[in-house]
Amino acid sequence: MGSFTENYGYDALNRLTSSYGPGLPSKVCQYNAIGNLPFKTVAVT
Repeated sequence: MGSFTENYGYDALNRLTSSYGPGLPSKVCQYNAIGNLPFKTVAVT
């Protein structure tokens, strides 16, 4: 098994906002005004 690195992004409130890595789909998270996660976008590259 090989290894890979997945990177994560966080906002000022330490909520996950993105993740990406080589050969992995990119994920973007958007929170609404009350802090819920109604949108998560996965982009295959």
